[in-house]
Amino acid sequence: MWIQWTAIIGVLILVSFCLAVIYASDRWRSETDKLRVKMTNGQQPIQPKTYDPKETVDLPEPVQRYFKNVLQDGQALISKVELSQTGQFHMNETENKWHKFTATQLVVTQRLGFDWDAKILMFPFINVFVHDTYLLGEGDLQASILSLFAVAKMHNTPQLNQGELLRFLAEAVWYPTSLLPSQGVVWEAIDQHSSRATLTDGKTTASVVFQFDAEGLITSMRAEERCHSVVGDKLVFMPWVGNFREYATYNGMRIPLEGEVGWEHPEGLCLYFIGKTTKINYEFASLTMKKTPFFKHRLFLLGVSLSLYTIGLILPALTFKIVNYKTSYSGVMVNMRGIEVTAWGVLGLLFLQIPAIGWLANPLYWLSCVFFVKKKYHLSIASTLTAIIVGFTGTISAYWFALPNGSSPDSQILLTKLLLGFWLWLAAPTFLMIVDFVYLQHKSRPKTHE
Repeated sequence: MWIQWTAIIGVLILVSFCLAVIYASDRWRSETDKLRVKMTNGQQPIQPKTYDPKETVDLPEPVQRYFKNVLQDGQALISKVELSQTGQFHMNETENKWHKFTATQLVVTQRLGFDWDAKILMFPFINVFVHDTYLLGEGDLQASILSLFAVAKMHNTPQLNQGELLRFLAEAVWYPTSLLPSQGVVWEAIDQHSSRATLTDGKTTASVVFQFDAEGLITSMRAEERCHSVVGDKLVFMPWVGNFREYATYNGMRIPLEGEVGWEHPEGLCLYFIGKTTKINYEFASLTMKKTPFFKHRLFLLGVSLSLYTIGLILPALTFKIVNYKTSYSGVMVNMRGIEVTAWGVLGLLFLQIPAIGWLANPLYWLSCVFFVKKKYHLSIASTLTAIIVGFTGTISAYWFALPNGSSPDSQILLTKLLLGFWLWLAAPTFLMIVDFVYLQHKSRPKTHE
Protein backbone atom coordinates (compact mmCIF):
# COMPACT_ATOMS: atom_id res chain seq x y z
CA MET A 1 0.00 0.00 0.00
CA TRP A 2 2.81 2.44 0.86
CA ILE A 3 4.28 1.94 -2.62
CA GLN A 4 1.00 3.01 -4.20
CA TRP A 5 0.77 6.00 -1.87
CA THR A 6 4.35 6.99 -2.69
CA ALA A 7 3.77 6.61 -6.44
CA ILE A 8 0.58 8.66 -6.48
CA ILE A 9 1.93 11.39 -4.18
CA GLY A 10 5.14 11.54 -6.21
CA VAL A 11 3.24 11.92 -9.46
CA LEU A 12 1.02 14.62 -7.95
CA ILE A 13 4.04 16.55 -6.59
CA LEU A 14 5.86 16.30 -9.93
CA VAL A 15 2.80 17.39 -11.90
CA SER A 16 2.15 20.27 -9.47
CA PHE A 17 5.74 21.50 -9.69
CA CYS A 18 5.76 21.25 -13.49
CA LEU A 19 2.48 23.17 -13.69
CA ALA A 20 3.87 25.83 -11.33
CA VAL A 21 6.95 26.26 -13.53
CA ILE A 22 4.81 26.30 -16.67
CA TYR A 23 2.48 28.89 -15.13
CA ALA A 24 5.41 31.10 -14.09
CA SER A 25 6.99 30.82 -17.55
CA ASP A 26 3.71 31.71 -19.18
CA ARG A 27 3.33 34.69 -16.84
CA TRP A 28 6.85 35.83 -17.81
CA ARG A 29 5.94 35.52 -21.50
CA SER A 30 2.66 37.35 -20.89
CA GLU A 31 4.48 40.24 -19.21
CA THR A 32 6.97 40.28 -22.09
CA ASP A 33 4.11 40.49 -24.59
CA LYS A 34 2.47 43.34 -22.66
CA LEU A 35 5.76 45.22 -22.44
CA ARG A 36 6.41 44.85 -26.15
CA VAL A 37 2.89 45.86 -27.09
CA LYS A 38 3.37 49.00 -24.99
CA MET A 39 6.68 49.63 -26.71
CA THR A 40 5.19 49.15 -30.18
CA ASN A 41 2.15 51.29 -29.40
CA GLY A 42 4.46 54.11 -28.31
CA GLN A 43 6.16 54.34 -31.71
CA GLN A 44 6.32 57.80 -33.27
CA PRO A 45 6.58 58.88 -36.92
CA ILE A 46 10.09 58.83 -38.39
CA GLN A 47 11.41 61.63 -40.54
CA PRO A 48 12.82 61.45 -43.10
CA LYS A 49 11.46 58.19 -44.46
CA THR A 50 14.52 57.27 -46.53
CA TYR A 51 18.28 57.72 -46.40
CA ASP A 52 19.83 60.53 -48.44
CA PRO A 53 23.65 60.45 -48.64
CA LYS A 54 23.64 64.26 -48.58
CA GLU A 55 23.02 64.23 -44.82
CA THR A 56 26.41 62.57 -44.22
CA VAL A 57 28.63 64.97 -46.21
CA ASP A 58 29.69 66.96 -43.13
CA LEU A 59 30.34 63.92 -40.94
CA PRO A 60 33.86 62.69 -40.02
CA GLU A 61 35.52 60.79 -42.84
CA PRO A 62 35.35 57.27 -41.25
CA VAL A 63 31.64 57.79 -40.52
CA GLN A 64 31.02 58.77 -44.16
CA ARG A 65 32.78 55.59 -45.27
CA TYR A 66 30.65 53.58 -42.85
CA PHE A 67 27.33 54.81 -44.20
CA LYS A 68 28.55 54.47 -47.78
CA ASN A 69 29.33 50.81 -47.14
CA VAL A 70 26.36 49.73 -45.02
CA LEU A 71 23.47 51.72 -46.57
CA GLN A 72 22.19 52.16 -50.09
CA ASP A 73 20.91 55.44 -51.50
CA GLY A 74 17.18 55.60 -50.76
CA GLN A 75 17.36 52.98 -48.00
CA ALA A 76 14.15 53.07 -45.97
CA LEU A 77 14.75 54.05 -42.34
CA ILE A 78 14.20 51.31 -39.78
CA SER A 79 11.26 51.69 -37.41
CA LYS A 80 11.35 48.32 -35.64
CA VAL A 81 13.68 45.34 -35.32
CA GLU A 82 13.00 41.83 -34.01
CA LEU A 83 15.98 39.55 -33.60
CA SER A 84 16.99 36.24 -32.03
CA GLN A 85 20.35 35.40 -30.45
CA THR A 86 22.30 32.46 -29.10
CA GLY A 87 25.60 32.47 -27.28
CA GLN A 88 27.33 32.34 -23.92
CA PHE A 89 27.00 34.54 -20.87
CA HIS A 90 29.46 35.01 -18.01
CA MET A 91 27.47 35.54 -14.79
CA ASN A 92 30.24 35.86 -12.21
CA GLU A 93 33.58 37.57 -12.76
CA THR A 94 35.14 35.56 -9.93
CA GLU A 95 34.48 32.30 -11.78
CA ASN A 96 35.63 31.33 -15.25
CA LYS A 97 32.35 29.66 -16.15
CA TRP A 98 30.20 30.40 -19.17
CA HIS A 99 26.51 29.60 -19.53
CA LYS A 100 24.58 29.07 -22.75
CA PHE A 101 21.75 31.48 -23.49
CA THR A 102 19.03 32.16 -26.03
CA ALA A 103 17.34 35.52 -26.38
CA THR A 104 14.92 37.56 -28.40
CA GLN A 105 15.08 41.33 -28.67
CA LEU A 106 12.64 43.97 -29.85
CA VAL A 107 13.93 47.42 -30.78
CA VAL A 108 11.88 50.45 -31.73
CA THR A 109 13.73 53.48 -33.05
CA GLN A 110 11.17 56.25 -32.40
CA ARG A 111 10.51 56.73 -29.55
CA LEU A 112 13.64 54.71 -29.04
CA GLY A 113 13.62 51.67 -26.78
CA PHE A 114 14.37 47.96 -26.61
CA ASP A 115 13.57 44.81 -24.67
CA TRP A 116 16.06 41.93 -24.40
CA ASP A 117 14.36 38.77 -23.14
CA ALA A 118 16.94 36.08 -22.40
CA LYS A 119 16.98 32.57 -20.98
CA ILE A 120 20.36 31.58 -19.48
CA LEU A 121 21.03 27.93 -18.66
CA MET A 122 22.63 27.93 -15.21
CA PHE A 123 22.32 24.18 -14.54
CA PRO A 124 20.61 21.34 -16.42
CA PHE A 125 16.90 22.19 -16.59
CA ILE A 126 17.47 25.34 -14.47
CA ASN A 127 17.20 28.63 -16.38
CA VAL A 128 17.58 32.23 -15.30
CA PHE A 129 15.15 34.52 -17.12
CA VAL A 130 16.38 38.05 -17.79
CA HIS A 131 14.69 41.22 -18.99
CA ASP A 132 16.93 44.15 -19.96
CA THR A 133 14.73 47.01 -21.07
CA TYR A 134 14.75 50.67 -22.03
CA LEU A 135 11.28 52.16 -22.46
CA LEU A 136 10.11 55.78 -22.46
CA GLY A 137 13.43 56.97 -21.06
CA GLU A 138 13.50 54.45 -18.21
CA GLY A 139 15.77 51.45 -17.78
CA ASP A 140 14.61 48.20 -16.22
CA LEU A 141 16.57 45.07 -15.34
CA GLN A 142 15.00 41.89 -13.93
CA ALA A 143 16.37 38.40 -13.40
CA SER A 144 14.49 35.39 -12.07
CA ILE A 145 15.33 31.71 -11.56
CA LEU A 146 12.77 29.54 -13.41
CA SER A 147 10.75 32.79 -13.64
CA LEU A 148 9.67 31.97 -10.06
CA PHE A 149 12.37 33.43 -7.78
CA ALA A 150 13.61 36.98 -8.37
CA VAL A 151 17.38 37.42 -8.01
CA ALA A 152 17.78 40.96 -9.41
CA LYS A 153 15.52 43.94 -9.93
CA MET A 154 16.48 47.50 -10.86
CA HIS A 155 14.32 50.25 -12.31
CA ASN A 156 14.66 53.85 -13.45
CA THR A 157 17.86 55.05 -11.80
CA PRO A 158 19.98 57.65 -13.62
CA GLN A 159 22.90 55.22 -13.89
CA LEU A 160 20.70 52.39 -15.19
CA ASN A 161 18.96 54.69 -17.68
CA GLN A 162 22.30 55.88 -19.07
CA GLY A 163 23.60 52.30 -19.26
CA GLU A 164 20.56 51.18 -21.25
CA LEU A 165 20.82 54.15 -23.61
CA LEU A 166 24.50 53.28 -24.10
CA ARG A 167 23.41 49.77 -25.05
CA PHE A 168 20.86 51.11 -27.57
CA LEU A 169 23.52 53.30 -29.16
CA ALA A 170 26.23 50.61 -29.23
CA GLU A 171 23.86 48.03 -30.74
CA ALA A 172 22.70 50.42 -33.46
CA VAL A 173 25.10 48.57 -35.76
CA TRP A 174 22.12 46.15 -36.12
CA TYR A 175 19.80 49.02 -37.11
CA PRO A 176 22.30 51.38 -38.76
CA THR A 177 19.82 54.01 -39.97
CA SER A 178 19.46 54.98 -36.27
CA LEU A 179 23.06 56.23 -36.36
CA LEU A 180 22.20 58.92 -38.93
CA PRO A 181 22.31 62.58 -37.85
CA SER A 182 18.62 62.93 -38.74
CA GLN A 183 17.86 60.41 -35.97
CA GLY A 184 19.53 62.51 -33.28
CA VAL A 185 23.08 61.15 -33.29
CA VAL A 186 25.86 63.76 -33.10
CA TRP A 187 29.20 62.62 -34.54
CA GLU A 188 32.57 63.98 -33.43
CA ALA A 189 35.84 63.32 -35.24
CA ILE A 190 38.70 61.67 -33.34
CA ASP A 191 41.04 60.25 -36.00
CA GLN A 192 40.98 58.37 -39.31
CA HIS A 193 39.71 55.19 -37.67
CA SER A 194 37.45 56.35 -34.85
CA SER A 195 34.64 58.79 -34.10
CA ARG A 196 32.46 59.54 -31.11
CA ALA A 197 28.66 59.21 -31.38
CA THR A 198 26.44 60.99 -28.85
CA LEU A 199 22.71 60.46 -28.38
CA THR A 200 20.32 62.24 -26.04
CA ASP A 201 16.92 60.92 -24.99
CA GLY A 202 15.06 63.19 -22.60
CA LYS A 203 17.33 63.83 -19.61
CA THR A 204 19.75 61.04 -20.48
CA THR A 205 22.83 61.35 -22.71
CA ALA A 206 25.14 58.57 -23.86
CA SER A 207 28.40 58.63 -25.84
CA VAL A 208 30.20 55.77 -27.55
CA VAL A 209 33.46 55.76 -29.50
CA PHE A 210 33.27 53.53 -32.57
CA GLN A 211 36.32 52.08 -34.31
CA PHE A 212 36.22 51.61 -38.11
CA ASP A 213 38.32 49.35 -40.33
CA ALA A 214 39.78 50.32 -43.70
CA GLU A 215 36.56 49.32 -45.46
CA GLY A 216 34.53 51.60 -43.19
CA LEU A 217 32.81 48.90 -41.12
CA ILE A 218 32.47 49.29 -37.34
CA THR A 219 34.70 46.74 -35.63
CA SER A 220 34.48 47.82 -31.99
CA MET A 221 32.93 50.28 -29.57
CA ARG A 222 33.95 51.78 -26.24
CA ALA A 223 32.14 53.82 -23.60
CA GLU A 224 34.52 55.46 -21.14
CA GLU A 225 32.16 55.05 -18.18
CA ARG A 226 29.23 52.78 -17.52
CA CYS A 227 27.97 51.78 -14.10
CA HIS A 228 29.44 48.34 -13.40
CA SER A 229 28.30 47.67 -9.84
CA VAL A 230 27.36 49.14 -6.48
CA VAL A 231 29.73 48.52 -3.56
CA GLY A 232 28.07 49.67 -0.37
CA ASP A 233 26.82 53.16 -1.17
CA LYS A 234 29.43 53.71 -3.88
CA LEU A 235 28.80 53.37 -7.60
CA VAL A 236 31.65 51.74 -9.51
CA PHE A 237 32.10 52.90 -13.12
CA MET A 238 34.28 51.15 -15.69
CA PRO A 239 35.01 51.36 -19.43
CA TRP A 240 32.52 49.23 -21.37
CA VAL A 241 33.75 47.74 -24.64
CA GLY A 242 32.56 45.49 -27.43
CA ASN A 243 33.72 43.96 -30.72
CA PHE A 244 31.72 43.20 -33.88
CA ARG A 245 32.44 40.81 -36.76
CA GLU A 246 30.95 38.58 -39.47
CA TYR A 247 29.11 41.24 -41.47
CA ALA A 248 26.27 40.13 -43.73
CA THR A 249 23.66 41.89 -45.87
CA TYR A 250 20.03 42.05 -44.74
CA ASN A 251 17.40 44.14 -46.55
CA GLY A 252 20.18 45.95 -48.38
CA MET A 253 22.07 46.85 -45.16
CA ARG A 254 25.33 45.39 -43.88
CA ILE A 255 25.21 44.39 -40.22
CA PRO A 256 27.46 42.28 -37.95
CA LEU A 257 26.11 38.90 -36.89
CA GLU A 258 28.59 38.16 -34.10
CA GLY A 259 29.82 40.20 -31.18
CA GLU A 260 31.27 40.21 -27.69
CA VAL A 261 30.95 42.66 -24.83
CA GLY A 262 32.86 43.13 -21.58
CA TRP A 263 34.30 45.39 -18.91
CA GLU A 264 37.79 46.84 -19.08
CA HIS A 265 39.34 46.30 -15.64
CA PRO A 266 42.72 47.78 -14.76
CA GLU A 267 44.17 44.28 -15.09
CA GLY A 268 42.57 43.66 -18.48
CA LEU A 269 39.38 42.98 -20.43
CA CYS A 270 36.75 40.72 -18.85
CA LEU A 271 34.13 39.58 -21.36
CA TYR A 272 30.65 38.63 -20.15
CA PHE A 273 28.75 38.26 -23.45
CA ILE A 274 29.59 36.33 -26.61
CA GLY A 275 26.64 36.11 -28.97
CA LYS A 276 25.44 35.51 -32.49
CA THR A 277 22.37 36.89 -34.20
CA THR A 278 20.51 33.96 -35.75
CA LYS A 279 17.42 35.74 -37.04
CA ILE A 280 16.52 39.36 -37.73
CA ASN A 281 13.41 41.02 -39.16
CA TYR A 282 12.88 44.69 -39.94
CA GLU A 283 9.98 47.08 -40.30
CA PHE A 284 10.59 50.33 -42.14
CA ALA A 285 9.19 53.82 -41.85
CA SER A 286 8.13 54.05 -45.49
CA LEU A 287 6.42 50.68 -45.60
CA THR A 288 3.07 49.61 -44.23
CA MET A 289 2.41 46.18 -42.86
CA LYS A 290 0.23 43.74 -44.68
CA LYS A 291 -2.55 42.58 -42.46
CA THR A 292 -2.17 38.85 -42.25
CA PRO A 293 -5.51 37.39 -41.25
CA PHE A 294 -5.25 35.14 -38.25
CA PHE A 295 -7.03 31.79 -38.33
CA LYS A 296 -10.75 32.43 -38.00
CA HIS A 297 -11.81 28.99 -36.90
CA ARG A 298 -10.42 28.62 -33.41
CA LEU A 299 -13.76 27.59 -31.91
CA PHE A 300 -14.35 25.15 -34.77
CA LEU A 301 -10.97 23.50 -34.17
CA LEU A 302 -11.65 23.34 -30.45
CA GLY A 303 -15.02 21.80 -31.30
CA VAL A 304 -13.28 19.07 -33.33
CA SER A 305 -11.10 18.23 -30.34
CA LEU A 306 -14.09 18.18 -27.96
CA SER A 307 -16.02 16.00 -30.42
CA LEU A 308 -13.19 13.44 -30.45
CA TYR A 309 -13.22 13.51 -26.66
CA THR A 310 -17.02 13.07 -26.45
CA ILE A 311 -17.11 10.23 -28.99
CA GLY A 312 -14.27 8.55 -27.11
CA LEU A 313 -16.40 8.63 -23.96
CA ILE A 314 -19.42 7.16 -25.77
CA LEU A 315 -17.67 4.30 -27.60
CA PRO A 316 -16.21 1.16 -26.01
CA ALA A 317 -12.72 2.11 -24.84
CA LEU A 318 -11.14 -0.81 -22.97
CA THR A 319 -11.53 -4.59 -22.78
CA PHE A 320 -10.97 -6.22 -19.40
CA LYS A 321 -10.66 -9.89 -18.43
CA ILE A 322 -11.99 -11.10 -15.09
CA VAL A 323 -9.52 -13.52 -13.49
CA ASN A 324 -10.07 -15.63 -10.36
CA TYR A 325 -6.73 -15.35 -8.65
CA LYS A 326 -7.42 -18.41 -6.42
CA THR A 327 -8.20 -20.80 -9.26
CA SER A 328 -6.37 -18.86 -12.03
CA TYR A 329 -9.54 -19.24 -14.06
CA SER A 330 -9.90 -16.63 -16.82
CA GLY A 331 -13.52 -16.03 -17.45
CA VAL A 332 -15.69 -13.19 -18.69
CA MET A 333 -14.38 -10.52 -21.09
CA VAL A 334 -15.90 -7.10 -20.41
CA ASN A 335 -15.92 -4.06 -22.72
CA MET A 336 -16.19 -0.70 -20.96
CA ARG A 337 -17.26 2.54 -22.58
CA GLY A 338 -15.13 5.61 -22.08
CA ILE A 339 -17.63 7.20 -19.70
CA GLU A 340 -17.64 4.05 -17.56
CA VAL A 341 -13.86 3.98 -17.43
CA THR A 342 -13.89 7.66 -16.42
CA ALA A 343 -16.36 7.01 -13.59
CA TRP A 344 -14.37 4.00 -12.33
CA GLY A 345 -11.22 6.10 -12.54
CA VAL A 346 -12.56 8.50 -9.93
CA LEU A 347 -13.22 5.57 -7.58
CA GLY A 348 -9.82 4.15 -8.39
CA LEU A 349 -8.13 7.35 -7.27
CA LEU A 350 -10.05 7.26 -4.00
CA PHE A 351 -8.79 3.71 -3.41
CA LEU A 352 -5.24 4.55 -4.59
CA GLN A 353 -5.23 2.30 -7.64
CA ILE A 354 -2.17 3.08 -9.79
CA PRO A 355 -3.94 2.72 -13.20
CA ALA A 356 -6.45 5.33 -12.01
CA ILE A 357 -3.70 7.93 -12.41
CA GLY A 358 -4.71 7.91 -16.09
CA TRP A 359 -7.96 9.62 -15.07
CA LEU A 360 -5.96 12.79 -14.34
CA ALA A 361 -5.66 13.24 -18.10
CA ASN A 362 -9.28 14.43 -18.09
CA PRO A 363 -8.86 17.59 -15.95
CA LEU A 364 -5.55 18.27 -17.68
CA TYR A 365 -7.32 18.19 -21.04
CA TRP A 366 -10.12 20.43 -19.77
CA LEU A 367 -7.49 22.86 -18.50
CA SER A 368 -5.77 22.86 -21.89
CA CYS A 369 -9.08 23.82 -23.52
CA VAL A 370 -9.33 26.82 -21.19
CA PHE A 371 -5.77 27.87 -22.04
CA PHE A 372 -6.53 27.50 -25.75
CA VAL A 373 -9.59 29.76 -25.50
CA LYS A 374 -7.44 32.34 -23.66
CA LYS A 375 -4.78 32.04 -26.41
CA LYS A 376 -2.19 30.82 -23.90
CA TYR A 377 -0.83 28.30 -26.37
CA HIS A 378 2.36 27.45 -24.46
CA LEU A 379 0.33 26.46 -21.42
CA SER A 380 -2.15 24.57 -23.57
CA ILE A 381 0.67 22.59 -25.17
CA ALA A 382 2.12 21.74 -21.77
CA SER A 383 -1.29 20.63 -20.46
CA THR A 384 -2.14 18.51 -23.50
CA LEU A 385 1.29 16.87 -23.55
CA THR A 386 1.00 16.05 -19.85
CA ALA A 387 -2.54 14.70 -20.43
CA ILE A 388 -1.33 12.43 -23.22
CA ILE A 389 1.56 11.03 -21.16
CA VAL A 390 -0.48 10.60 -17.97
CA GLY A 391 -3.51 9.19 -19.82
CA PHE A 392 -1.56 6.66 -21.83
CA THR A 393 0.89 5.45 -19.18
CA GLY A 394 -1.74 5.35 -16.45
CA THR A 395 -4.14 3.35 -18.59
CA ILE A 396 -1.68 0.76 -19.92
CA SER A 397 -0.38 0.16 -16.39
CA ALA A 398 -3.62 -1.85 -15.94
CA TYR A 399 -1.91 -4.55 -18.05
CA TRP A 400 0.38 -5.23 -15.08
CA PHE A 401 -1.50 -3.86 -12.06
CA ALA A 402 -4.69 -5.86 -11.61
CA LEU A 403 -7.82 -4.04 -10.43
CA PRO A 404 -10.20 -5.45 -7.81
CA ASN A 405 -13.51 -6.85 -9.04
CA GLY A 406 -16.11 -5.34 -6.75
CA SER A 407 -18.66 -8.11 -7.44
CA SER A 408 -16.35 -10.90 -6.30
CA PRO A 409 -13.63 -10.67 -3.66
CA ASP A 410 -11.83 -13.66 -5.22
CA SER A 411 -11.36 -12.14 -8.66
CA GLN A 412 -9.47 -9.30 -10.31
CA ILE A 413 -9.69 -7.37 -13.54
CA LEU A 414 -6.85 -7.18 -16.06
CA LEU A 415 -6.68 -4.95 -19.12
CA THR A 416 -6.42 -6.95 -22.34
CA LYS A 417 -7.17 -4.55 -25.20
CA LEU A 418 -7.31 -0.84 -26.09
CA LEU A 419 -10.39 -0.08 -28.18
CA LEU A 420 -11.37 2.74 -30.54
CA GLY A 421 -12.93 4.84 -27.79
CA PHE A 422 -9.60 5.01 -25.94
CA TRP A 423 -7.68 6.13 -29.03
CA LEU A 424 -10.29 8.81 -29.84
CA TRP A 425 -10.17 9.99 -26.21
CA LEU A 426 -6.39 10.27 -26.49
CA ALA A 427 -6.66 11.88 -29.94
CA ALA A 428 -8.56 14.84 -28.45
CA PRO A 429 -5.58 16.37 -26.58
CA THR A 430 -3.23 15.28 -29.37
CA PHE A 431 -5.26 17.18 -31.97
CA LEU A 432 -5.47 20.25 -29.73
CA MET A 433 -1.70 20.17 -29.15
CA ILE A 434 -1.08 20.13 -32.91
CA VAL A 435 -3.43 23.11 -33.33
CA ASP A 436 -1.55 24.93 -30.52
CA PHE A 437 1.75 24.40 -32.35
CA VAL A 438 0.25 25.72 -35.60
CA TYR A 439 -1.00 28.86 -33.87
CA LEU A 440 2.36 29.45 -32.22
CA GLN A 441 4.09 29.11 -35.59
CA HIS A 442 1.65 31.59 -37.06
CA LYS A 443 2.32 34.10 -34.28
CA SER A 444 6.10 33.83 -34.73
CA ARG A 445 6.04 33.95 -38.54
CA PRO A 446 8.15 36.84 -39.90
CA LYS A 447 6.06 39.82 -40.92
CA THR A 448 5.92 40.81 -44.59
CA HIS A 449 5.77 44.25 -46.13
CA GLU A 450 4.02 45.87 -49.02
